[in-house]
Amino acid sequence: MNESLLKCKELFRKRQKFYESIDVRIAAICHEETWYNVRTRVLLSSEKASNVTVRKIDVGNFIILHESIEADGFLNLLENIDNDALEVDGLKIKFFNGQTHHLHFEDWCSRNSERAKERWNINWPLDLFEWRVDHKLRNELSNIFKSINQRLNCYNPPYEDVYEAVKENFGLPESYFSKHDGRDSICSILIPDYTAIKECTLKGTDFQIEVKFHNSINADDLRLNLIARGKKTKKFQIDFKDVSVEAYPPFKLIHKSLALEDVGEVIAYLFMKEREIDGPSDHRQTRNLKSTLNLRLTAHEVFDEGSERLLTWLEGEGKRRSRDFEYSVNALLHMCGFQTEWIGREGIFPDAPDVFAFCLEPQSLIIGECTIKIPDLNKVRDLKERAESLRQELKIEVYPIIFTCLENLGDVLEKEAQKNFITIVNSDKLKDLFETALKGRPTGEALNLLLGRSYRGF
Repeated sequence: MNESLLKCKELFRKRQKFYESIDVRIAAICHEETWYNVRTRVLLSSEKASNVTVRKIDVGNFIILHESIEADGFLNLLENIDNDALEVDGLKIKFFNGQTHHLHFEDWCSRNSERAKERWNINWPLDLFEWRVDHKLRNELSNIFKSINQRLNCYNPPYEDVYEAVKENFGLPESYFSKHDGRDSICSILIPDYTAIKECTLKGTDFQIEVKFHNSINADDLRLNLIARGKKTKKFQIDFKDVSVEAYPPFKLIHKSLALEDVGEVIAYLFMKEREIDGPSDHRQTRNLKSTLNLRLTAHEVFDEGSERLLTWLEGEGKRRSRDFEYSVNALLHMCGFQTEWIGREGIFPDAPDVFAFCLEPQSLIIGECTIKIPDLNKVRDLKERAESLRQELKIEVYPIIFTCLENLGDVLEKEAQKNFITIVNSDKLKDLFETALKGRPTGEALNLLLGRSYRGF
């Protein structure tokens, strides 16, 4: 017996009190009177077993089965699948066809309810185990699926193809089952841990957290470790003693609020007392939605106290003046929340501008040229052409900007820039931009400062 299969059984025994049923979903195809697995999902559940099997889709040579059975049959179910001897609703389903197979453990959703929600649409941390082998009909599947697709188009309700039918009936995300990974026989075993963080928010100084857990767990046994990051990092533990418990059988819900000063980000680890050796049941990371603390600037100032060097380079006074000014503009835009690329560094791409800075809200792109002296007019015209080309390619707003450490670039160049709808950001505006970063203002506000617009929020 392989290590992952042992771990799977051990987890079930440890959490067996949580589970009432097994939700089994199987998508299989029939070829030459033999049924072959395409996808199977086995989910342990707190819901009562119906002990009913439903054929959700049946088009003759393709079927999707839903079966709900007692949780006590889990170990027997594992054995039947492992031995390629599973029978459901009178159909013998082949998973491996004599191929060597081993159950594998994947920890992507373990201790992380957010990932479980994203991957499986399940709001609990999941321990995922999976059997995966090349499908017996790997080379014939494309043609088999084509014939099935035509039947699914005429089914009630209709489906576009096998992939849509499986994803919809298994609750899979759009990217999880597609033509690119549809040639394997896969059986996924999902074991939820019914202790999770339901909500976790930080707005200004107000930190709120909700925890949901199974009826069999005592709220007094739950602990929460917090790492609160700001100008200083604070680490502490809280419990839920004397907290009112709301009952939603078979689960409970508790809530806790704290006042946290000067905190930009919180990491929360939820675990049970005397089960620390098992690690946290769930964890969550949240940013302050009303923070005036700029973590990017704070991180920078760990190594550049008071941003002294950055400000010097923004004035065009670095040792390698042109390069250092380009870097400082790129870094400042990063601190204002833009996603930046110093694409013109050291002339790696000769035709590229110096800086890309993406703003997510509103979705837009700044393309920047950085200069410590008055450039020739060709730089203006080239920047305009690059902006137009990127605007057509990306289908978003593209703003061409010339950044300079000078007070002005002279009447001739500034008129040419205005004529070509190019913004000039001079030394005074760079100082204002640094103040915006210092105050932790929204990226949209920084964008409007650069463009000379008033900020109303987005």
